[in-house]
Amino acid sequence: MQEASKLTPQRKDLIQWLQYAFAIVASWLHILMETLLAGPVVCFRKIACGSVPKSLNVPLKRAAAEATFPPGLVNADAQEAWLRQMMAAQKPVGTQTIQAVFTSLVKENATEEALPKLEMLLWDVASSGSTPLSTHACHTVIDAYAKAGKMDKAEDLLIQLDKIGAPTPDAACYNTLIDSCAKIGDVMGAERWMERLTSSCVEPNVVSFSSVIDACAKAGDIVKAEKWMSKMTTSGIEANVISYTAMIAACAKAGEVKMAENWLQKMQGHGVKPDLVCFNNIIDACAKAGDVRSAEAWLKKMMQLGVEADTISYNTVIATCARKRDCMRAEYWLAVMQDRNMCPNIVSYSAVINACAKSNELDRVEYWMAEMEKNGLKANTICYNSVINACAKAGNMESAEAWLNKMLKAGVKGDVISYTAVIDACAKAGNTFRAEAWLCKMLNNGIEANVVTYGALIHACARVGDVVRAEHWLEKMHACNVQANAVTYNAVMSACTKKGDLERAQKWLEVMPSAGICPDVVSYNTIITALAKSGNLDEAEEWLHRMEKAGITPNVVSFLCMIQSHSCQGRVRDVERLFSMVLQRRLRPDARFVSAILLAHGNCKPRQPAQAIRAFQQLVAKGIPVDHVALQALSWTVGKKMSMQLCSELGIDTEGLAMERASKPGHKKF
Repeated sequence: MQEASKLTPQRKDLIQWLQYAFAIVASWLHILMETLLAGPVVCFRKIACGSVPKSLNVPLKRAAAEATFPPGLVNADAQEAWLRQMMAAQKPVGTQTIQAVFTSLVKENATEEALPKLEMLLWDVASSGSTPLSTHACHTVIDAYAKAGKMDKAEDLLIQLDKIGAPTPDAACYNTLIDSCAKIGDVMGAERWMERLTSSCVEPNVVSFSSVIDACAKAGDIVKAEKWMSKMTTSGIEANVISYTAMIAACAKAGEVKMAENWLQKMQGHGVKPDLVCFNNIIDACAKAGDVRSAEAWLKKMMQLGVEADTISYNTVIATCARKRDCMRAEYWLAVMQDRNMCPNIVSYSAVINACAKSNELDRVEYWMAEMEKNGLKANTICYNSVINACAKAGNMESAEAWLNKMLKAGVKGDVISYTAVIDACAKAGNTFRAEAWLCKMLNNGIEANVVTYGALIHACARVGDVVRAEHWLEKMHACNVQANAVTYNAVMSACTKKGDLERAQKWLEVMPSAGICPDVVSYNTIITALAKSGNLDEAEEWLHRMEKAGITPNVVSFLCMIQSHSCQGRVRDVERLFSMVLQRRLRPDARFVSAILLAHGNCKPRQPAQAIRAFQQLVAKGIPVDHVALQALSWTVGKKMSMQLCSELGIDTEGLAMERASKPGHKKF
């Protein structure tokens, strides 16, 4: 039955031919009626000469009546044929009828190929003389060009119409171009067309101003948005919900939550009721600022004012809770959403699953995965990736692998993020065998590895000091045309230093520039730290100077290992010299430097408790932080009693530091 009801090409041609025939017959019937009413002489002259003397054209009003569509003429092409027939016969056609023809043509076929023909019809109507061209028809063509992305054509047409002035383009024509600029955040373009509108003696309306404000909003330019809002008010045009919404969106995009809230209050103060989009913009601004409480408060206020929240409103709040690792609040808002008969979508569930995954609540992850499936939603790649990533960050290799296997078993194709996360989990567990196996599986499944993937695998090799495998994967990376970065080379260098092969590590640092990669502070620190740990302190300091000569600013790590090595040997002067270099470079030393300086006095022969006390007092006075390890170093160097007395005098909370240390997992005693 369905196949029988479908129109074949032959049948379509027949119907179109019948419509053309019907239009022609209707036109001749109309002429025949005129012959009966106005007389054969008038009618003959009109057909033969295309014009009628005014003296013969006056008597009957029916002869000058505007033509409208014959009954049953619905096809756009047939309507165009009828319009051209009327123009050829010099028969006036109503502006509404002309507008209907252009609307039908745009609705039926607004392709790039059809639009030039549409513009040609516009100019034919304009030059016909008998049929007046309306601004509505002009606006239809300009709007069709703009929606098709042919802004240059839309602009050219408007400029030509403005020059001819028949008809003069109205605000709607200009608004189309202003709005097109607004959609892409082109503030200069929107302002340019607004200026052209006013210079053409056309009065801008609320849509004109709102579109310019919207352009400023999309560009995040609050100052200009407020300027145009002020201009609109000065022009005596009252701002509407669209204007205020654009203003709130501008503040939200710039992250100015308070300003967005102030504009919403102004909006209410002027009797304009905020809509769903207004509230969603403010909730989104709060979300971007990471302010969960404000986002929740606005969602509640929105519902109190009778504006029903949509899926976007709830999803924004849920996603904000997820980013804050607040699993309970994310679950709460999903429950509220369901209580208000709002069906959560895949984004809603993904956000809750992400929150649970980040909180390491894997049992809750499984529960929500099951709930999603129960509600007819299939978990997508994003859902699975959030869980796999959470497992990887927690160093839980088994769980990461299990979830990737579940994903593949469910028929969801893993992507580079999925596999890279599992490889990273294997790397953190020091299991290079599993990491390599997953990379091979990834490549076999047609998924190309990226620099992060190879980097994770090379880091796995570096953790166990497997230089050969690390270098092998770096070469494989180059063979696959994946551009390595400084992080990748640093991992290979780290593998070399773990094996004690400093020459090999130095070689990799030296070849980095030839590979188009600039060594960074980590590259040099890898060499400096390895040399310092091996006791080659002079060479380590030489590399420090080489780093600075290369234009790379050292950080605290650059100095720390050298200071610690000198400290172990009781070389107080070298420790103090290097520490002064740290302060000269305006680096911010931490508690590890305090421990190293105190231990240098303790390891010195003979021990220097008095100098250690003075050094400790000076370090605390400089605002350098102290931790429990530093206090243990102080106690070992000057004695427990003196250490307690010093801390009491300096107002250091020893009990608080001890509790803080004890609360950290895997802490060790000094």
